[in-house]
Amino acid sequence: MEEKLIPQNIAAEQSVLGALLIDKTAINRVVGKLKKEDFYRPAHQITYEAMLNLHAHNIPIDMVTITEELKKMGKYEDVGGVNFITMLANMEFTSANIQYHARIVEEKALLREVIDSGTKLASMGYHCNDGEIHHVVDAAQQQLLHLTNRYVGSDYVHIKSIVEPLVDRFGEMVESNETVTGVASGFTDLDELIGGLHPSDFIILAARPSMGKTALALNIAENVALRGAKAGEPAKRIIFFSLEMSREQLAQRMICTEANVSKQDLHPGKVAAEGGTITEEELQNKKSSVMSRIWKAADKLVNSSVYIDDTPGLTIQEMRSKVRRLKSEGSVDLIVIDYLQLMQAPNVKNNSENRQREVSEISRGLKAMAREMNVPVLALSQLSRSVETRQVKKPMLSDLRESGSLEQDADIVMFLYREDYYKKNDAAPTHLTELIVAKHRNGPTGKINLFFKNDCTRFISLNEADAY
Repeated sequence: MEEKLIPQNIAAEQSVLGALLIDKTAINRVVGKLKKEDFYRPAHQITYEAMLNLHAHNIPIDMVTITEELKKMGKYEDVGGVNFITMLANMEFTSANIQYHARIVEEKALLREVIDSGTKLASMGYHCNDGEIHHVVDAAQQQLLHLTNRYVGSDYVHIKSIVEPLVDRFGEMVESNETVTGVASGFTDLDELIGGLHPSDFIILAARPSMGKTALALNIAENVALRGAKAGEPAKRIIFFSLEMSREQLAQRMICTEANVSKQDLHPGKVAAEGGTITEEELQNKKSSVMSRIWKAADKLVNSSVYIDDTPGLTIQEMRSKVRRLKSEGSVDLIVIDYLQLMQAPNVKNNSENRQREVSEISRGLKAMAREMNVPVLALSQLSRSVETRQVKKPMLSDLRESGSLEQDADIVMFLYREDYYKKNDAAPTHLTELIVAKHRNGPTGKINLFFKNDCTRFISLNEADAY
């Protein structure tokens, strides 16, 4: 059987080291790209480490200084002493191709890392215990992502390469009077305030229970998926993680909201039986009208790019894995999580002492996921009971439940507040709702007034409310 050699290129390694010896400026072209571990031969690793030490102390690299540095490190004889240094200096190298040769060294190191990662992952697969499969899969995905990012590379860039495309974008905005630069939420006043939902933004929507968090999140999700794409664009794709409600409950809500169908509309016969004055013909027409709206709404949703996951107790790793898989099949334009406190952080014991640390870890993980996936993440959150003890019930940033990290990590924090919620004995509720933007990292804060059509769990702007 043919023996397989470990990926390496000794000539390229020697070429890089030799070029660094003869050109004092060559180190600047490779210092941010090559690590000592990228060299295969131990002698080359040690020599490059010594060169990095000299560079860090602003000492020119040549035969004399490298010899002294190796002796100071106690590694002079380990590399081969004077014979090795002389060999490097006498070889006919040029620094003109050092970046090309450095890339060869880096690619061979990357191939060795692929082999090493494969071996480790195989070992994890063989020794995986029951219930640990998600840890193994997540480790595999993280390692592949690390290898991909290293191969693609990321380096500093001159601001010119960033500014020029931005100026073109600003020009388009000025000419078109465009105010929404992210994904439109479908609520005009909100989009004008925050500019839409932007990639990599971590957005928190918080409120006390039964204020309408899920309803508003579903409304935004439907608006993005069904009406968010501009002319000529493909439909927006969203994934909704529901840790509280089942997928059937969510789908039912979405159909009723889109069809503008209330609970009473779903039971017209019951309303008639309870004393309503309606003829049989009117009843049948009512049923036909309701079903017609339901079929139209269902057809829209069936042909949309809405994905629902109702797995309870998801961890960040599991969620990230699912989003990666969906994104590998196409774009993802919005991630919605209902709700944050029902997620689990791995390796954190579930008790009150560790709950704040767990929520902090989840919060950091969601922000990291938003940046990694370059997708806006809208996470719902509960507010602490301290709101109920105050005379003024409007929520504040300090009311975010269980962790100050939520306020710190979030790019946007929004609160829902309905005065009706605290006036349950009022015979004539107004259904007016305040959507308070309490934090906006990249813009202004403010307040938007909405109307809550509770019979079909739908939020609408006040100017639309006049039509109902």
